[in-house]
Amino acid sequence: TSDDLRLAAWLNAIEKTKPNDVEGSALMGWAAYSAGEYSEAKRWALLDKASTPLAQWLLGKLALREGDFAGASRIMAAVVPQLPDDSATRYDYGYLPRASAAADLGASLLAQGKLKDSLAAFWSGGCWSDSAYVAEHLLTTDELLAFVKENAMLSDEERSHPLNEDESAASMHWWMKSNLMDLTGRRLIREDRNAEGRALLGPRYRELFDRFREHGAVRRDE
Repeated sequence: TSDDLRLAAWLNAIEKTKPNDVEGSALMGWAAYSAGEYSEAKRWALLDKASTPLAQWLLGKLALREGDFAGASRIMAAVVPQLPDDSATRYDYGYLPRASAAADLGASLLAQGKLKDSLAAFWSGGCWSDSAYVAEHLLTTDELLAFVKENAMLSDEERSHPLNEDESAASMHWWMKSNLMDLTGRRLIREDRNAEGRALLGPRYRELFDRFREHGAVRRDE
């Protein structure tokens, strides 16, 4: 596209100056990465004078791309806490830096088979689809239940008064907790752990489950 051509021309113009140990060069690295110039992206990242979180994050993404999952997760684990806190910002335009880096961390841990750590990373970044996939398909039921009890419990009172329907981080985390409780409740019920599962369902789903069981009891009564 024309944007890609302009970006390539801009990077080439800067390259001709033969910079060395440049403050802020990580930004050029990210531009190169966006243009698919991965070797150039790595070179710019390594030139970053201050070895900034942006440079380290870029090196982590490149390691992930190259299949160095252990190296990627090591870098990402150090980078995520250094990125700007997303908690006071809105989520309506996609992932923000810390959330996106947390997703990269989750992916690198998942590739190593570190399932519980992967879920924790996706969860911290607000990555619901990734969190739900690991929770539903990869963790054991007891591992999932332990995670929910530690990270995602809401009382009936809290669940009956949802936060405002906005795009804040607080609203997003409320929604994720409620959804993960429902997901875990359904999984427990499928495994005939009905009392445990029912306790995790939200009020609306709990009512539906109770009706389902009542109808089932009638059908079994000749």
